[in-house]
Amino acid sequence: MSHWNNLPQLRLGVYPTPFYRLENISRIYNKSIWIKRDDLCGVALGGNKVRKLEYLLADAQKQGCDTVFTTGGAQSNHAMLTAACAARLGLRCVLILKKRGVTDRKGNLVLDDIFGAQVEFMDTDSYEDIYAEMRKRCEVLASQGHKGYIIPVGGSTALGSIGYAECVRELAEQAKQDMTPEKILAMDTTIKAELNKVFGSDVSSVFFGGLSALALADDGAFVFEKVLEAVAPLVEEAHKAGIAAAEARLKKHTAVYADFSKGLAPGQQA
Repeated sequence: MSHWNNLPQLRLGVYPTPFYRLENISRIYNKSIWIKRDDLCGVALGGNKVRKLEYLLADAQKQGCDTVFTTGGAQSNHAMLTAACAARLGLRCVLILKKRGVTDRKGNLVLDDIFGAQVEFMDTDSYEDIYAEMRKRCEVLASQGHKGYIIPVGGSTALGSIGYAECVRELAEQAKQDMTPEKILAMDTTIKAELNKVFGSDVSSVFFGGLSALALADDGAFVFEKVLEAVAPLVEEAHKAGIAAAEARLKKHTAVYADFSKGLAPGQQA
């Protein structure tokens, strides 16, 4: 995995984030339960998406882009954090959000405005409609001498996933001082984000040994238990052939990942 460290990466968050034992809940359930506080990453109100953005926005800068597009729900944390990071880097940020949920100027929409993002709503249930609009905007920008960079919903790309892989490596360093985790419970708003976390856990399974991962879906059902065992051979491929080869192999052999990868690639334009 050493070649991953050579990928362009920005330092946007304050890491490592805290990792500590929850004494009261551990006592109640007679288990040793720890928590990783990525909400304390030091950017806006915090969140794990900053780890993805460190790679995605570095890629945007490398490509010479001056405008960043992304999407999500009206109160998307990812969109808000993208706006915050873009403002820090001096990039224009355009958020084309689904016109669903709380669209009044409150919550994250207030923060989007504070960070100077251009916020628009699209009345659609399909992100493909939004991506098509983004591609059109990129064409217009190109005709004006600018360059746009498209980040899919949640920043869910192979490149963005590396941020979660690095998170697990960070967690491994913290955990080895006090404990050896048996399971990781990842909670998020989309199954795509869960796959990122599971993939990241798998990449660093060598640090933990026989680790299995659990993800919690919106409906509260546990999904993807022991996915690590099935994906492990694919990660070994990443060690040898790099991210491009690993992504191609995942698309071929993992149906779930194939669905996860239907979004646009980082920076994809028409």
